[in-house]
Amino acid sequence: MAICKYCKSHNIVQFSEVTDIDYKGTILHVPMEYSVCARCDREFVSKEQILINDANGKAAANKSKAK
Repeated sequence: MAICKYCKSHNIVQFSEVTDIDYKGTILHVPMEYSVCARCDREFVSKEQILINDANGKAAANKSKAK
């Protein structure tokens, strides 16, 4: 579970939004995860979310190559 590095709160809310990324002239729609501390409103991306976001980006790029 994520902890806010600023206020040390455990009250973290996770979000996922689709982000448009220009990849070699093609617009990819990639789901990106991030977190927001409910106590101090700090927005951050956890290590786990970085790995998920990276995998989502690679999958979208591979999918666009297959077309």
